[in-house]
Formats: sequence, structure tokens, C-alpha cells
Amino acid sequence: MYGVTFAACVDGYPCDFRHSKSTVRSGEGRTTRLQLSRSFHDNFRWEVLAGSQSFASVASQKHSARFLTGNFEANMGSTTSSKAASHATAGGLQNYDQWTFTFGYRFDTAIREGNRRGSSVACSLNFHAPNGITIRDTS
Repeated sequence: MYGVTFAACVDGYPCDFRHSKSTVRSGEGRTTRLQLSRSFHDNFRWEVLAGSQSFASVASQKHSARFLTGNFEANMGSTTSSKAASHATAGGLQNYDQWTFTFGYRFDTAIREGNRRGSSVACSLNFHAPNGITIRDTS
């Protein structure tokens, strides 16, 4: 795996470029990706990841795909957090869109007293739609 990380490459945002290649007895694969991200204190973070991958194995032909992922995370106080993510992959066998929404709540009072120990629970809602399915407003 090869990679380069820049502290500020696009309008002052950090970016990360990675390229990896793997070869095993049963096949081989390559992945190339570029990631841009930005954190705003401890309250908000966004990330965009774009890239391509290809793989071939003894059980399948060579396949390749491009992907794009976006993540948004926010802390909404000392006990709640949320995350929204979208992922799209296009090419060959891998051709789908996916959305994820997560809401997390921390069920303890120790955090109010400055103690970071405790348990937390997250509730996640996932949507998966193959390309070609369109959702329309019929109103």
C-alpha cells in the first residue's frame, strides 16, 4: 500500500491519497482512493471519499468499479450524536447506492460529572437501492 497525506491540499482541507495492490493465490485486486475531510472542533465532521477498485479471482472474471462515499457526523450535546452517510458504487457486479442514518444516545450520568466512562446505545437505519430504482414524488 502506498499513500500520501497532505495537511492542506484543497482550499485548506486535509486530503489523503492511497493506492493498494494485493495478490494472493486465489486472485488479485487494486484500490485507489482520494479522501477529503474536515473536523470542526469536536462537534462536527464531514468526509468525502472517491476512488476505484478492480479485482479478479479464480472463480470470477476481472471486475472494476468506481465509488463515492460521503459521511457527516455531529455531536449534539454531551449525550447525543448523529451520523448520515451515503455510498454509491458503479461498475460490473457492484452497482448500488446505500444510505445510512445513525442516532446515538449515551445512557449514563457519569459524563455530567466529568467521568468519560459509561455505556452508549446507537440506533441505525439503513437504505439500500440498486441503481435503476428511482424514487419519485407523485404529489
